[in-house]
Parts: sequence; C-alpha cells; structure tokens
Amino acid sequence: MGSANSETNYNSDESTGSCEGNPSNTDPNTYFKNLDLQLFVEEPLAMLCSFRTFRNECLSTGNPKAHYIEGLLQYFQHRRSIRGLKHLRQSADANYDYGVYIYSILMLCRGNFSEGKKYLDRLSWKTNQARTAQCLTMVKNSKRNQSRFEDQIFNKYRLNGAPNKLRQS
Repeated sequence: MGSANSETNYNSDESTGSCEGNPSNTDPNTYFKNLDLQLFVEEPLAMLCSFRTFRNECLSTGNPKAHYIEGLLQYFQHRRSIRGLKHLRQSADANYDYGVYIYSILMLCRGNFSEGKKYLDRLSWKTNQARTAQCLTMVKNSKRNQSRFEDQIFNKYRLNGAPNKLRQS
C-alpha cells in the first residue's frame, strides 16, 4: 500500500493554498495578495515594462510588496509623488518592512516629522538597528538595479533606432 503522503491518500488536505499544493484550489484574491514578489522588489523596473496585468492583480488584492514596487515606480520613475506615497503608505500599513522604511524616510525628508517618526518607530530601530540597516541595504540595491535596468532599456531603444535624446530626459 502507499504511504500516508501518497497520491492515493485522499485524507490529505490540499486546501492550504501553498505553492506546494494544488494552486488551482486557491482563491485568486488570496493567491495574489500573498504572492512573494521578491524578484520585483529587487528590480522594480522589471514590473514597469512587463507584467502589467499581473501587477494590477497583485495591487487590487492589496499585496504589500506590489504596493511597495508601485510606490517606487510612481514616486521615483514617473515623478508622481502623491500617487507614489499613497502606494508606499499602503505597503507600510500592511507592515512590509521595506515599505515602512522608505515611506518613513520620505516623510522625514518632506518635513512631515511626526508621520515619519511614527512609521520609523514601527521598525523598532532604537532597539533593533540591524533591521533598519537591512532595509537600507535593500533600498540601495533596488536603486542600483534600477540604474542597470534603465541602461538595458536605453540600449534596447538605441538598437531599434531611437534618438539619443532618450538618455537626456
């Protein structure tokens, strides 16, 4: 006979919604809300040019990493600060560390010290400085990857005959 974990064991519970089980049984809202977008967190511009439908699904379900990525894209790439801050705050409100960190730093830089301090305190930065340092490192890496991705996009357009004015904007 088969083991307790064999395919013939119909008493096993596959309704947990994990990737290891059968994802077709998972509620789509739960799936997109809890989807790990670490690849895109590390390279947010990858989500700018591709994966639009995927990004919108994750945003509509409230995925905190999707809101973090969208906030970075809106604030830094599109220069839409209000829209970017809205997404970053949603990420921070969902207690996503990188969202909390970047939102609090932006609030401090914009002169909204009470809001910035309130969110920065969520990271327990006074007692756990390693957590804040980890967030800073991740933000720096995202920025470095953004520059590399921008170079790839520029080279793609240049090879397709686009004018060199693209680089100056």
